[in-house]
Amino acid sequence: MALPSSPSGATEAPVVFTQTVEGVIRALGRAPTDPEKRALRELGIDLDRPLEPAYPAVAFAKAVEFVARARSPGLSEAEAYRELGERFFEGYTQTLIGRATGQVLKVIGVRRSLARMERSFRNGNNYMRSHSEDLGSGRVRLYFDHILEQPEYLRGIVLSGGRYVGAKAFVVDLVESGPNRCVLEVRWDES
Repeated sequence: MALPSSPSGATEAPVVFTQTVEGVIRALGRAPTDPEKRALRELGIDLDRPLEPAYPAVAFAKAVEFVARARSPGLSEAEAYRELGERFFEGYTQTLIGRATGQVLKVIGVRRSLARMERSFRNGNNYMRSHSEDLGSGRVRLYFDHILEQPEYLRGIVLSGGRYVGAKAFVVDLVESGPNRCVLEVRWDES
C-alpha cells in the first residue's frame, strides 16, 4: 500500500489527529476486544492509554485496514472500506471537534460543505489535499490527493456526510482512482 507523503512544501511528517483515530475506533460499533486492542497496539495505536494528539499516517492506514476487516469480515474489501467510512463519519461527529464540524456543515448545507471538503479533512490530518468542481444542478466533483489508497473509505465518509447534512437522493460515485488519489462525483436532489 502506498502511503501519503507530505504535500510539497510541507516539512512535517504526515499525521492523523486524535479525533480521526477516535472516529475510526468508534466506527467499530462496539468496544474493541483484547485481541483487537493487541493488534492495534502492534500497529502503533494503544487503546489502553489515552490517545496521543497525533499518529503517523502509516499507523492510521494500517488501523483503518484492520478495523474495516474486523468490522465487516463478510464484505469485499471495497465494501468494507465504504462501510467503515460511513460509520467513521458517524463516530467522528460524536467527538468534540466532530460535533462542532458537523453543526457547521448542517448550517452551510450540501454544496458549501462539499466546497470546503479540504478544510474539513484538515481537521483530521495534516496531509490530505482536496478541491471541488461545481458541475451545477446538484452535482459536484471532488478531487483528493494524498489519500491512504482507500478511495472507498473516502466515498463512505462523503456518503455519510451528505446524509448528515440532510441531502436528498444523495449519491457518491468513484469515477477515478489512481496511486494516492481519487475523484468522486456527488449528485443530489436540489428541489
